[in-house]
Amino acid sequence: MILLGPVGEAAQGGHGNPFFDLIAGFLVLALTWVGYAKRTPRKEVSLWISIAISAICGVFIYFGIAELLR
Repeated sequence: MILLGPVGEAAQGGHGNPFFDLIAGFLVLALTWVGYAKRTPRKEVSLWISIAISAICGVFIYFGIAELLR
């Protein structure tokens, strides 16, 4: 995963892969909110944790779109 992601590109002095940023951002965002919607009393998922993860995914999505438009 490191070879496909931003770490592999940055190690070689290049820019990150926008498709990796977009796929990772949207996938983790979807999994976070599906997990929140399907929570059970035994496995409680906090709303604040879901919002924090969404903010991080938003950064990935933003940089992916910005790199595609550049």
